[in-house]
Amino acid sequence: MSNQNQFKFLNKGISTPIGILIIVLVAGIAGGIVVWQYGWLSEREGEMSKEKLPEEVIPEEESCSQDSDCVFLDFQCCPTPDPCKREPSKVVNKANKEKIEQEMKAKCPPLCPRYAPPRCFDCLNLEKFTPVCVDNRCTVKKEINCEEYCKAVAKDKSEPCPWISNERLLTEKNTEMCGCLE
Repeated sequence: MSNQNQFKFLNKGISTPIGILIIVLVAGIAGGIVVWQYGWLSEREGEMSKEKLPEEVIPEEESCSQDSDCVFLDFQCCPTPDPCKREPSKVVNKANKEKIEQEMKAKCPPLCPRYAPPRCFDCLNLEKFTPVCVDNRCTVKKEINCEEYCKAVAKDKSEPCPWISNERLLTEKNTEMCGCLE
C-alpha cells in the first residue's frame, strides 16, 4: 500500500458517521475524566481547608519539656584563637547531643587552619548564657554577667589583657544595673 492510499483510507474512515461517532465518544470520555478529576480535586481541597492544620513539628534535637532537657552543643570544627568566642552555636536536647556532635564532626574540614595563639587566654565574658526550655523549644537565655562586667569596667584600658567579650555592652545603664563602683 502506498502512502497516498493510507491517507485516503484514514480520511475515508474519519469522515464516515461511525468514525465521527468514535472520535466524539473518545473526546467525551477524556473530557469526562478531566472534569471528574478536577471536581474531585477541588472537593478534596475544600475538605482539607476545613480540617484542622497540624501543629508545628519541632525537630527532635530542639524539643524539651523542662530546662534540664536542654544543654549547649559546644562542639566546633576548628578551634578559634579568640578566648571570648564562647557563645554556644546551638542548644539541643541533651539526649541527642552526642548524635548531633557526631554528625557535625563528620562535616568538619579534614585540616584546620593553624592559628597564631592570642597574647593572653583570659576573657571577661560580659554575658551569661543559660540553656532553657521555652514553648517546648531549647533556646539560650542571655543575661549580663555582673561579676565579670564590674571587672571589665574597672580594668585598665591600656592593658590588652584580659580580653572583653562584646564591648558594646559597656554602658552606663549596665554599670548602674550591676552596681559597679568606678
